[in-house]
Amino acid sequence: MKRLLIFLLGVVSSGGAQFTHETTVKITLDVLKQLHSSCVYFLHSEDQGTLHMPKFVMSVVRQGIPATQIRAEAVGSLAHRRANSLYVAICSDRSPENLLPQLLTASELPKGKRLVFVDEAVSLEEFFAGTYIPFDSEFLVAQTSPGSRGRGAVDASLTEVYHVHPTLPLQIFRIGNWSSVAGLSWSSVPLVRRRGDLHGTLIKGALRPQAPYITKTTYRDNKPIEFSGFSMRIFNEFRSRMNFTADCVVPPDGAYGFRDANGTWNGVVGMVATDEVEFGLSLFSFVKERMDVIDYLPPILSQKLVVYIRRPNAQQNTLSHISSPFTAPLWGAVVTAMLTLVVTLSVTWYMGPERENTDYSMKHCWFYVFGIFCQQGQASAPAHWSCRAVCVTAYLTAVVTTAAYAATFISFLSVRRYSLPFADYDGLVRDGTYRFGVNRATGHVEFFRDSSDPVMRQIYTQLLEPEVRSIALPETDLEGLQRLCADGRYSYLTLDTSFKGLEADIPCHVVEVARAFHTTTLSMIISKSSRYRALFSHHMQEMRRTGVLKRFVRSTWASKVEILEESLTPVSVDMITMLLTLPAGGVVAALLSFVLEMATLFLPAYRNSNL
Repeated sequence: MKRLLIFLLGVVSSGGAQFTHETTVKITLDVLKQLHSSCVYFLHSEDQGTLHMPKFVMSVVRQGIPATQIRAEAVGSLAHRRANSLYVAICSDRSPENLLPQLLTASELPKGKRLVFVDEAVSLEEFFAGTYIPFDSEFLVAQTSPGSRGRGAVDASLTEVYHVHPTLPLQIFRIGNWSSVAGLSWSSVPLVRRRGDLHGTLIKGALRPQAPYITKTTYRDNKPIEFSGFSMRIFNEFRSRMNFTADCVVPPDGAYGFRDANGTWNGVVGMVATDEVEFGLSLFSFVKERMDVIDYLPPILSQKLVVYIRRPNAQQNTLSHISSPFTAPLWGAVVTAMLTLVVTLSVTWYMGPERENTDYSMKHCWFYVFGIFCQQGQASAPAHWSCRAVCVTAYLTAVVTTAAYAATFISFLSVRRYSLPFADYDGLVRDGTYRFGVNRATGHVEFFRDSSDPVMRQIYTQLLEPEVRSIALPETDLEGLQRLCADGRYSYLTLDTSFKGLEADIPCHVVEVARAFHTTTLSMIISKSSRYRALFSHHMQEMRRTGVLKRFVRSTWASKVEILEESLTPVSVDMITMLLTLPAGGVVAALLSFVLEMATLFLPAYRNSNL
């Protein structure tokens, strides 16, 4: 937790102190409670006497709060500095005029809150002239209210002062009041609202154009000067909310940023890490190594990094398509039902009174029931009600079975199916025929190289490392996805959001390998030394909470209505070869049966005639 520092400077005029000892201690204790501090360090300069310091220390200790005194110049040498410490400095009219900036800058004090007691007639602009109060520090000024002593009570105002930028004027905000009667009252306006306006401050940023996140829109002297896209919409929302100006540049190497063999960061990450710019507008994956040199804003997207390949040729209809609509147990149930109906019809006919007039013996019943299941009518129907009940049951069973089969079979014919060469990362390695590529400007190569997963490391050594050595990795996602069309044995890893944004520019059909993916979280980056990091983080969370981010996502990756192609795919002979086999086989079987029947009919007569 960040330490809270309060510098309490009692400015005492030659005519008498503006704040008495008792008032100073009470205000100190009230502010201490408001800031949830745990201990007090009373600071004094080297030239300042320490006669009254023990009195201040004891007054605080009596309230059960640890306190001590120390020279301001020695604070940086403290071996153990507790979190939430409250640093108090008291000065008199004997202190040199430059004591204030000395206490503000000396001893490498941690960031935190400060409090200065000044005379009610002092102008804050003049008092802090030449002193820079950083934007991310909280500096409080206490002044007595005019005429408060005449009423028998002591009233003081608490004012917050800071600079948005060293070149801009001092900003002043009335944050609270203190009264010897009512105590301390504090403003309910949060810090991010009090300091939400950056007054046109220039913030330098770096970006890498990469559709659909950032695209170049306007050029000047062959250099992009205006950008658009998903990331730019978020950044422009920042500018609208915080009122700052921006100067965006593209890194010379055009990389997102990764650490080279010498341990140096390049690309946008390198520019932010070295404070060449303050902000990285592109979206960056959360990587542990990057967190050592830059800070991330709250997450913007959580997406999948997926392996894509060119869509293989569709599977041609085979004999398996005919049997595929039903499973083997269901086919067995259908055959069992047909045999049961055959036996039942034959038995009811045999036991009934119409056996002399019709023939529903077993050799005829099987053909009768088979015709029913083929939706064929019969020349005659049984007259006995028991046989009719069996026929009605057969017709109803056949209608339901045929309808279910036809619906599934039509879907098998109308939907094209593709057999992927591999299903996951392990299959990619074992297949051995596919090349593998990633965007060389990202940190994806380092992800596979430094992974603890043996499959990921194997992908790097067998597939990625040769691409890196030959400098064959694509520079953009669009280039990598277009390579899939030129090389049917090429696979490419990219974000699914990147693919959706570039899909219209890919000249062939591309499919994802469903189980060859891993998830990643994306956000913008900011310098560790940035004074505005907390403000950017607050507005990012606010955009997520109010649905602004979701609106940007929906407008960038809008759901596309599927449009049927004008030219339908023609049906080739190869696609229906197996379907034509059935009628051809039936014709051949009929001819063979005809030949056999003719032979059995005429052969005996021919033998008798010869005899």
